[in-house]
Amino acid sequence: MVKGHIYVGLLKAGVPADCDEFVPADTPVPLLAPRVPPSPSGWSFPDFAAALKGALRDYSRVDLLAANPLLRSRLLAARGHVNPATLQGLLSEAVETLFSSPRDEKLRRVIELTYFHPAPKQQAAADRLGLSFGTYRRYLTTALGRLARWLWDQERETRAG
Repeated sequence: MVKGHIYVGLLKAGVPADCDEFVPADTPVPLLAPRVPPSPSGWSFPDFAAALKGALRDYSRVDLLAANPLLRSRLLAARGHVNPATLQGLLSEAVETLFSSPRDEKLRRVIELTYFHPAPKQQAAADRLGLSFGTYRRYLTTALGRLARWLWDQERETRAG
C-alpha cells in the first residue's frame, strides 16, 4: 500500500508514468491536471477578472505567473509566442493605454505601486501617493474594475474577429 502512495506522489512530482517496472499492480493511476488550465470557450467575466487579479498579484513572480489561465487567452494568442513575459507586457501596456489621460493618473499610479512596483504594504503605497488608505482602496477597486472590463471587452472582440 505504501508503494502505491509513493507512486502517486512521484506522478504528481512529474516523474514519467512509463516506469512500469516500479508500479505495483493494484495502484490506480490518477489523471493529473495540466499546469495551466485552458480557458474555457465560455469563460465568464468573473473568471476572467479573477485570473486578471491573480496575474497582477503575481506580476513580479514569473514562476507563479506561468500558471495563470490568462496565458490561454485569445489576447495573448494573437501576440504569437506566449509566456509570462508576454503577459507582463500585456498588463503593462493595458494599464498605460487605459489610464493614459491626466484625470486617470492616480488610478494608473495606484496599479503601478500596488502590483508593478509593490511597496511592502498597501498602507505604504497609499502614503507614497499621499492618499488616505480608504481613498487608496477605492482607487484600486475602481482601477481593477475598469481594467478587467476593458481587457474582457478586448478578449471578446478577439474571439469574434
